[in-house]
Amino acid sequence: MMRLILTLFTVHFSLFTADAQPAIAWAKCFGGSGTDYANAILQTDDKGYLILGTTASADGDVNGLHDSLGNDPDYWLIKLDENGNMEWQKCLGGTRREFASAMIKTSDGGYALCGYSWSPDGDVSGNGFHYSADFWVLKLGSDYELTWQRTYGGYNDDKAFTIAETKDGGYVVAGNANSPDGDVTGLIGKTDYWLIKLDSIGNLKWNRCYGGTGDETANSVIQCDDGGYILCGYTNSLDSEVTNLHKDINGNKTYDIWVVKTDSIGTMEWQKTYGGSGMDYGKTIIQTKDGGYTIFATTDFGRNDSGYYFYDDYWLIKVDATGTIVWQQSYGGSYYDDAATMAQTKDGGYLLSGSVLSNDMQVSGNHGGYDIWIVKTDSSGGIEWSKTVGGSRDDIAYSVIETKDGGVAVAGSTISYDGDAAGLHDNCYYDALLQDSVCNPDVWVLKLHPNVMKGPFNGNNNASMVNYPNPFDKNTTIVFNLDSLPDHCALIIYNSAGQMVRSRAITGHSNTIIVSREGLPKGIYLCNLIHNNKEVLAVGKLDIE
Repeated sequence: MMRLILTLFTVHFSLFTADAQPAIAWAKCFGGSGTDYANAILQTDDKGYLILGTTASADGDVNGLHDSLGNDPDYWLIKLDENGNMEWQKCLGGTRREFASAMIKTSDGGYALCGYSWSPDGDVSGNGFHYSADFWVLKLGSDYELTWQRTYGGYNDDKAFTIAETKDGGYVVAGNANSPDGDVTGLIGKTDYWLIKLDSIGNLKWNRCYGGTGDETANSVIQCDDGGYILCGYTNSLDSEVTNLHKDINGNKTYDIWVVKTDSIGTMEWQKTYGGSGMDYGKTIIQTKDGGYTIFATTDFGRNDSGYYFYDDYWLIKVDATGTIVWQQSYGGSYYDDAATMAQTKDGGYLLSGSVLSNDMQVSGNHGGYDIWIVKTDSSGGIEWSKTVGGSRDDIAYSVIETKDGGVAVAGSTISYDGDAAGLHDNCYYDALLQDSVCNPDVWVLKLHPNVMKGPFNGNNNASMVNYPNPFDKNTTIVFNLDSLPDHCALIIYNSAGQMVRSRAITGHSNTIIVSREGLPKGIYLCNLIHNNKEVLAVGKLDIE
């Protein structure tokens, strides 16, 4: 990996410290003595947050669990204010098990939720096969009250992991099916992608299975601009509708990312596998303005000449409208780094989140165990900043969003009691068999401030700093959008991994400064004009060719 030389000018490095990563605004634990984790987060119109999770607690912050003994979990809805304080919570489910997966805000101001349920009672009705899991879909109004709920499936376990609103006011829900009967038609293998189309009140309009004789699970579905649908997940099939599955070094089948594009009634138009000799799992797919798609996944390519690292990495893939790779980037360190979810940002870049065991290469600041790792990229996948958050135990991310103020909110789980994740409920016990302490996770939600590096850059008429020439080779002249600079200013330059590579004190009050490229390899760099070692007066980018 490229190493950068730290160059100092007239002051010592330690005199100026500015963090290219956004700071934590708040971090909160919610739960009880059972297992609690968050699957989805959305920001509400009042600048607060709605969290969808799964709870098996019957105490602490949790009230209303349908299994009062806390053995079988419910969907758990939590409403927070803008500072992360709980306003209310409710459990949704029956006396058997429910696991929440995804939540979207709907065009009528309400919300749609999906997951899967084994219950035949409580809030759940319509599960005709009471000893297996069915898709469970719920619609809430803008007042967060239940409008309707439906179950879909057959005799075996059928599990929903993703939901999207359609242009006709209905919904598509996807996951995997293991049933050859009931609502499921056309099952091919052990588990298939299962896509169901619903009208606005949950009536099943049609359903489709996709796959081969192996296992398939869809983790993400969206409706495309052409009215069709695209699904992303993973497969290990070598036959039927799956082609070009990659094999491991011994010639055995492995798991690949699998993308399926359909028309408006679910007929497959094309499908593609992406991966290598290891295990590769698709997590999220979005459509981009150019008609193509961006895929976020976990890859286990291992280290090679293209820059991939050992064990699992985040993998971001940009493909065109037919699924052909345009570019791809991997992110991580030398240990396990597991992707969870992605959101596109207002500037056309991406927010990537997941959980990492690495503490080297592109990952730094791991607190111990798994940490949540958030990566902000530009529209081409280049890292603008990254941040690890957590404590000394495992902290897991499941959902990330860009907030209305330009910050970031993440929801997941934690079993840490220290570091960034203080506040864990008393849910640990000693396991005599393991001879160690075992902790049940809490829901963990955190908010990051807008990044100090984020803002208008070169080429914007309202840029807070401009430089010319840009890109540059030897020197560039920076002009700050200020009449004059106050005393005690410094220019701080970071590389794309968020590491400070140059710190320069600015003497005098001129709004113009010349920067040399000496010691800085080709690439994109981020700049801050800092006043009194803390106040950010201007932000910008440098492009060295």
